Amino acid sequence: MYTKSRQLFCSDSHFLAIIEHKDSASKFKTHLNTPRHRPSSKQIPARVLSHWVKNGLIDDERPEGRGWHLFSNSDLLWIKIMSKLRAFGMSLEAIKTAKDHVERLRNDISKRPLLDFYIAYVMNEKKPAKLIVFDDGQAEFATAFQLEISQEAGMLTDDFITIDLARLSKQTKGVSWLQDNLSNPAVGAAQAKLDEGANSVTVEVKENKYTLTSKKKFDDRSAALAEKNLVKFGELREILNNGKSKFELTTSTHIKK
Repeated sequence: MYTKSRQLFCSDSHFLAIIEHKDSASKFKTHLNTPRHRPSSKQIPARVLSHWVKNGLIDDERPEGRGWHLFSNSDLLWIKIMSKLRAFGMSLEAIKTAKDHVERLRNDISKRPLLDFYIAYVMNEKKPAKLIVFDDGQAEFATAFQLEISQEAGMLTDDFITIDLARLSKQTKGVSWLQDNLSNPAVGAAQAKLDEGANSVTVEVKENKYTLTSKKKFDDRSAALAEKNLVKFGELREILNNGKSKFELTTSTHIKK
């Protein structure tokens, strides 16, 4: 519910930019929304994770609710936001309302298109943007310019909590990495290999090129051999683990600087 004391100025061009971003598919949005991070106790204790999942603050996307939770960069941002709201004393019920606001315009590409847009704005424009949350959980995204205009015009007079999206992204594992390295072709190629199933990728700088060494593990020999036949240079080795054979394929790729 919007009141006259909680309105944000938004120009037509800014609104159209948001809508265009929402419906577009891009490498940036893929990086933000691909689940790839396992939670650590430092990011979120297991008991807190279970409690938040149970209360609907985090979507449980595990098959049949079993196995490891995998988080996207966008998920990590949302977890950080929730942690900050809890630190301010906000109730779980109000945070669930905030979740509904943050996930407005949700689609198959992104759970949080508005968060994606404003993180992209911070990274590309090098300008501040905020998430503001009122005491009942109503949450809105805004640039510093939108906030200034809205407050000067008397459109936004209620008190609210402010979360700095630039600072948040630098504090969040995965997002800070994305911000610093998305333009690096070697990092992009390394992430692509991880997305394709590699278990690890190392990047070395040698004179005028990057050398990427990726390792991918297999339980089945036939699958490992089939994958090896698809690459020009690859080394396959058998590893015994508790009496069972596992297979590891190591490949190298060179990219010019």
